[in-house]
Amino acid sequence: MALWKITSKVNAVKKGQQLVKGMSVEIPTMGTSNPLGLVKYHQQIADAFNAKYAMHLDVFFVTGSYFECERID
Repeated sequence: MALWKITSKVNAVKKGQQLVKGMSVEIPTMGTSNPLGLVKYHQQIADAFNAKYAMHLDVFFVTGSYFECERID
């Protein structure tokens, strides 16, 4: 099991949602692969941002273009 910090690396507005550089969440995963590269974790990442920042981040927003990932455990 691994714990990851997902951080926005750009300021962006997409589909009416504003993403501010530096916004971050932490998510656990069962594997050790970068969750941004695995589609099965994209909904979990979007849900974490939605819960923490009271936004409606679409799962299609979750890409390496907007976020960076760091393993923290």
